[in-house]
Amino acid sequence: MIELIKVELKKAVRLKTIIVALLLIGIYCLLCFKSYNDEKGRLLYAENQLKSQINTLELDIERYKSVKEELKEKGQLEECESYSAKEIKAQEALCKTQEELQCLRDNNKRLEKDINLIEQSIKGKYNEDADKLIEERYGKTEIEKRSLFIKEYERLSYYKDSGLVPQDNNLNVVNILKIFSKEISPLFMALIIIMLMGDIISGEESEGTLRGYLCLPITRWKIFISKYVSSLIICAVVIIGIQLMFFVGTGIASGWGSLKLPLEYNAQFLNRGDIISYTPASQAFIYGWQYILCYFLTQLLYIGVVVAIGMCASSYFNSPVLSISAGCGLLLFLYYGFIELNGLDKLRSFIFMSYGDIWRVLSGDIKIWDTGLGILKAELVLIATQIIFFIASSMKFKSKEVYS
Repeated sequence: MIELIKVELKKAVRLKTIIVALLLIGIYCLLCFKSYNDEKGRLLYAENQLKSQINTLELDIERYKSVKEELKEKGQLEECESYSAKEIKAQEALCKTQEELQCLRDNNKRLEKDINLIEQSIKGKYNEDADKLIEERYGKTEIEKRSLFIKEYERLSYYKDSGLVPQDNNLNVVNILKIFSKEISPLFMALIIIMLMGDIISGEESEGTLRGYLCLPITRWKIFISKYVSSLIICAVVIIGIQLMFFVGTGIASGWGSLKLPLEYNAQFLNRGDIISYTPASQAFIYGWQYILCYFLTQLLYIGVVVAIGMCASSYFNSPVLSISAGCGLLLFLYYGFIELNGLDKLRSFIFMSYGDIWRVLSGDIKIWDTGLGILKAELVLIATQIIFFIASSMKFKSKEVYS
């Protein structure tokens, strides 16, 4: 069996495999570059804005002082008091702006500030900065805003109580995987796998080499298993291997400290008619290294499902073009028919592509989109789908006729 797998691995490493690997490396490089520049630019812009406000306030204070002195010399005491009040108000604004600049540079102070902002919003005191904070983390969503404030307050308070500071926007070993999961569509990843392995059987059948292969004194079950395992290994190396390469590179460049930081896990949300809200105290916290381990294992399951679909299409069609087209067509149907459109939303939780954004599945944030989704259901659906397509493709492969 091992020798068969080695043979299939050699056949699977083709020019298109190398091209796809280089394409993914290029995409990952662009995502890292974009993320780094966006964060750097955001902080630089915010710092320049605050510095500009400080300069303006300092000039206003000096102007108020000089005008106040002139008015005092002229004996215009009422107007002098008016400028004194303006000066005091500008002094208060200056102190507040200087504190904001310090918070921007000091992560601990920024954490305290964010907690206070969110706490005020939970109490009903509207704050635009708190809204921006939630929108930056969760995006624009119709979920009940107050429940998201509670969720974020729990998270930040957990960091504060643990004596830690969140690194949400830093390009570290944890966030680099989060970027990949967030920015790369599960449909795109699935199509890449089909393009790689959707012709693993039909390609040999169209060339006529499969006929001779089946005539060998080897059971078809072993041949099929070797093809499936080799396909899974190649796809895992291309997709997970490249992510690991960037993961290790980022760890060497910026350190491994973020692996010890806690990440929210398996948050629960309730759907009450038209309102979706977070269930308070439902999210757990696990270390970054545990989260990443769960991430890669779940991603391996997702890859296994798409490989099984590709094998199934390749078994039922004799032409590589037809098998790849059929595999891609099925993925497009599942994605746009059950995920993008709302007409079949009751069946959405049973479609494996609903769980393609693995990072959000693990955190529980996927429930903001559909409360029927979750970690346990994700694992069951992925395993069940893989078994179904694996059995279907193996049965078809076994029934193939060998012509003399």
